[in-house]
Amino acid sequence: MTTQLNYLAPAELYLGSDWATAQAQGPRPFRTAAQAIRFAVEHAAPVSLHGAMLVSGGTTFSGADLRRLHRSADYPLPRKHSPSGSDEDKKMPKFDYSAMAELFPSRRFAKSQTTQYRRFPTAAEAIRYIVEEMPSSWLAGSYLEVNEQRFEGAAIRALYESADYPLAREQVEA
Repeated sequence: MTTQLNYLAPAELYLGSDWATAQAQGPRPFRTAAQAIRFAVEHAAPVSLHGAMLVSGGTTFSGADLRRLHRSADYPLPRKHSPSGSDEDKKMPKFDYSAMAELFPSRRFAKSQTTQYRRFPTAAEAIRYIVEEMPSSWLAGSYLEVNEQRFEGAAIRALYESADYPLAREQVEA
């Protein structure tokens, strides 16, 4: 879509691995479209952009549009990563597995006593709990927040599978 966006207008952001998941989770309101775009591109799991949709000023933008708008010269906020992608690895901070973590289950599972909001002393323990103790279907819509960064589904699994993961892993089916 090539429609011009008012980056300062209020916006609603839908995120999910597909449109049905994004719609089921409902919109997240943002004060500005620029903030919504920043959250979608810089903080949400990359798979969440597959079903992403931004609604602002009666206009709808897809996940691909969000990436394009984030790279645009008109984008008003500072970017976390360089738009060219060069030096990106140098700028990305190493994940802190020892930091405190908060687990927010998807609305679909949050009603269960065993899957409510939980706080963990370390991100490593939270990641182990999510991957080894919860069913894989539970990842859809749930997220982990560590040092004010959110990690969803595939990003949580990638942290678990990383060579830097400090705990012993159990044999878990993918």
